[in-house]
Amino acid sequence: MYQIVFDFDGVIADTFTPFAEFLADNRRISLEKSKQKIHSHSLNNNRPSIVKTFIKRFYIKKFAQFLETKEDLINHDLLDKIEKLDSQKYIVTRNNTLIPEQLLNQKKSIFTKIYGYNNSKNKIRAIQKIIKESSGSSLNKIVFVTDTVGDVREVSKILNQNQIIAVSWGFNSRHLLSQYIDLSQIVDEPGELILKINEITSS
Repeated sequence: MYQIVFDFDGVIADTFTPFAEFLADNRRISLEKSKQKIHSHSLNNNRPSIVKTFIKRFYIKKFAQFLETKEDLINHDLLDKIEKLDSQKYIVTRNNTLIPEQLLNQKKSIFTKIYGYNNSKNKIRAIQKIIKESSGSSLNKIVFVTDTVGDVREVSKILNQNQIIAVSWGFNSRHLLSQYIDLSQIVDEPGELILKINEITSS
């Protein structure tokens, strides 16, 4: 059985603007500068994430409360389609697991496990844990779904590009993603993503 691994922020939840607003308010910088910082860090997962470090050290509970004031951030059309996939599903995020668990609420049960910085050092380590904990699994049974160049660059160290799918509705644009992953691996809407996953897992 395949393990389908989803990034959370930007793929399943539209959290870019709330992240930027929270960072701007608490660092006392402009919203534009905050957006630039988050975008910059989405390009290179090897650097400590400014958002991760900031929220981890000081404000995770405050950020969780801040998100409760926002309208529903979950892409429910996508989530409904993910739930129907005949594979094990995981979330691997650079966020604290508290955030996806809170936003998903009861729907978190769709996923076998959620990995974040509080239970896995990075995304490669999380994928390795998934393989170890899934009987009979291996690297060639992983499909990774993301919206950022940083993720593509990171997981390409252990996965072939045909195992990585990039969505264009998240933190990074289709044009930017296309500089790091083949256009055939970029999708523009949830239905197309599910078709691509099924294509990979049935081959």
